[in-house]
Amino acid sequence: MFDLKKNFDIKNFKHEKSLFEKRLYEPYYAYLNETNDKFSARSYLIELHAFSRNDIINFCSEMNIHSQLNHQSIVKFIGYSPVNFEDQPKPVIITEDYKSLEFDLLNNRHFVSTKKLICMYGIASAMAYLHSHNIVHHDLKLDNIFLDSNLYPKVGGFYLSQDLNKEELDKEQKRKIKGTPAYLAPEIYEGQKYDKHSDVYSYSLIIYEILMKEKPYSNINNISELRNKIIEDKYRPEIKKPIPNIYRNLLERCWSQNPNSRPTFEEILIELKTNKEFITEEIDEIEYRNYISFLDEYETSFDSNNRISVLDDIINYKLLDE
Repeated sequence: MFDLKKNFDIKNFKHEKSLFEKRLYEPYYAYLNETNDKFSARSYLIELHAFSRNDIINFCSEMNIHSQLNHQSIVKFIGYSPVNFEDQPKPVIITEDYKSLEFDLLNNRHFVSTKKLICMYGIASAMAYLHSHNIVHHDLKLDNIFLDSNLYPKVGGFYLSQDLNKEELDKEQKRKIKGTPAYLAPEIYEGQKYDKHSDVYSYSLIIYEILMKEKPYSNINNISELRNKIIEDKYRPEIKKPIPNIYRNLLERCWSQNPNSRPTFEEILIELKTNKEFITEEIDEIEYRNYISFLDEYETSFDSNNRISVLDDIINYKLLDE
């Protein structure tokens, strides 16, 4: 079998542009020449040294966090290339192939209650794994949750993620609010440091979207107004559809105003695994239990040897240069 980790080379892939445009990069599908296996690729539009200070720090940190992760509910990192498919000095990132959770949630009639509960469990499992290694996601939102071919969830989007074991590299960015406004916890708007409790708050908004099929705070366009309502009024999105009390209870505890009142992801996992009230009449319990076993049987790992050392050098050079 072809070993991608040991033989990663951009020349081993052919590529095809996908339909979606991004600000800093173009997304592609990449196919391994030897097997024609399909992957997702991000091909950046400019050379790495031309990135802004903020972008280069986030990019390098993202790669070095993502490259160490190995969990069934996290998008698998395949490799980093300093040159693109045309052999230009513009970086390319290749990951396993995935599709949008948001699209399937809104458009796939097979995305029923069992799949929703599986998503809740899979995301919590990925986040418990990250937190066990002292990593906060920092931008947990529906746009950063993807699906594999079985409609199993995959957490991605580590652009703002932070290793709490390491000192924050960019002192100028330290006090700035970073993340997607609708998913930011009240304490972040109040200027506190982002931590594991803040990820749990963001998770609650994803639960809300999965259950309601509606964006949180979609009726508020002004960030200042949103901030005031969340902090002063303790406002939360309206639960417009009837849901079982056990789901409502978990949702409301996760978005508690007091960070210390929110459960940890380990506690959430235990609840979702053992509390039979989550198994409503609409849930296929066999399918759900099989998914839990599927995750339990997967051998997770966290390999610091997979860090891309040249990216650390680039960060240091960029900070010294400026």
